[in-house]
Amino acid sequence: MKQLKDATDKELEAELAARKKAREAGDRPVALAQPDWKPVLKMAADHMKAIESNGREDEDFDHYLYEAAMTAIYGPNVFKWINKKLT
Repeated sequence: MKQLKDATDKELEAELAARKKAREAGDRPVALAQPDWKPVLKMAADHMKAIESNGREDEDFDHYLYEAAMTAIYGPNVFKWINKKLT
């Protein structure tokens, strides 16, 4: 094994980049073993009631449903990770 003092700058930079990539991959959320679908089901039921009562849909429902589904599957911190990756 090469000694650290013998490594080139390019080799050190490549190692640091590889470590950063591995660390970031390790913090990726994983699907929960038991997703909590109750908020998603309640949202769907409330949506159906609103359509029945108002005769129209909330234009942002798709987005809210996406957020509820992602949270149900990956947990409450999923959007911290997503927002970190998208900035």
